[in-house]
Amino acid sequence: MPCTTPSAPRDAGYAGASRICPAVRSVLPTRSTRTVWARVLAAVARRDIADPAACVAIEELLAACEHRDGIGAGIPPGTYLANKTGWIEEVCHDVALVRPEAEDPFVLCVLTGSPLADDAGHRLVAEVTRVCWEHRLSRSDQVALR
Repeated sequence: MPCTTPSAPRDAGYAGASRICPAVRSVLPTRSTRTVWARVLAAVARRDIADPAACVAIEELLAACEHRDGIGAGIPPGTYLANKTGWIEEVCHDVALVRPEAEDPFVLCVLTGSPLADDAGHRLVAEVTRVCWEHRLSRSDQVALR
């Protein structure tokens, strides 16, 4: 019997996770951290987490993301962005590779865990991004892409 994941409606929230096939659930992390997601995306950007062609394909896929209400809303229009959003009940996340023109690229990861409606969560991520954009020249605590 094939192992499949459910196609539950988005408003089913995290409860759908209990219906995920045990084989899939066994390899999923139990908790997301900004450091893990930032390092993964930085490795994609450096082309060293997988075959370089696969990394390019992954970045292109992320750059085609249509959800731009979080990090995408907090950076100037036209700035290159390859991101992955995610949200479930009371959680709104976004991780992005940002390539500002004539500047070094950087990865930004914003994870929330407050009881916010989706729109409020996206606005919070966008505001955190705006603050980071304004202060991006002091990057001592960010994961280096090089």
